[in-house]
Amino acid sequence: MRKTLWFVSALLLSLSVAQAQKQTWNLSKDIQDTGNEISFSQGAKGVWYFLESSSTEHDPLTYRLMGHYGAPCDVNGKNGPFAVRGLACWSSVDVDPSRQDENRSPSVTFNFTDTTIYLSGYPNVGMPPKTVVVDPMLKKLGIIAWESPITGTIRISGFVTDLHAGGSDGVRWSIDKGDRTMLSGEIPDGGSQTFDLKDISTRQGKVIYFVIDALGDQNTDEIGTNLTIKQTK
Repeated sequence: MRKTLWFVSALLLSLSVAQAQKQTWNLSKDIQDTGNEISFSQGAKGVWYFLESSSTEHDPLTYRLMGHYGAPCDVNGKNGPFAVRGLACWSSVDVDPSRQDENRSPSVTFNFTDTTIYLSGYPNVGMPPKTVVVDPMLKKLGIIAWESPITGTIRISGFVTDLHAGGSDGVRWSIDKGDRTMLSGEIPDGGSQTFDLKDISTRQGKVIYFVIDALGDQNTDEIGTNLTIKQTK
């Protein structure tokens, strides 16, 4: 009887430990926790990266890191509309919102504060607190990448919302595993969607891409988002 009780207790303990070892990654929280430690070398919590593409093709071979970091976000070193304390941004070059040509770089912005920040010159665009904002461009995708630190099964959930109503034609979003799209959707101007993708197998070092496509619209597309990735097996 004692042996049976010992075995059951050991089994329950091992199951509890295994469950406790399952990990969760939340984009906004991980950026907040990491702070400016990712200023010059991307990788919040060692998994999150910001990229842009060289075209609108979903081809990871054409993606590159956004290597320019600004805090507070600034426009070519001047006091432009993005030079706001509490906002940090990533891009491949200095972000200049006055440019609307096809060569303008996508950007990713994060509001580190606890309040919504409204940009000077864009009074109807509010950057919500603790929220990632992706701004894709005419011929370049804005991309958030998660590099898996585990081999197992994951669940991906989150939301996308157009923060600039009246500023674009909406966007298309997708969750890609390599160059294969697993889930996608479109939101109209000012729209919002949630998503929940279950039972996704992954291996350590493999990358999941969350892609924002401006749908050929040159106007501004500030897309608020957050992602949560949970290990399920």
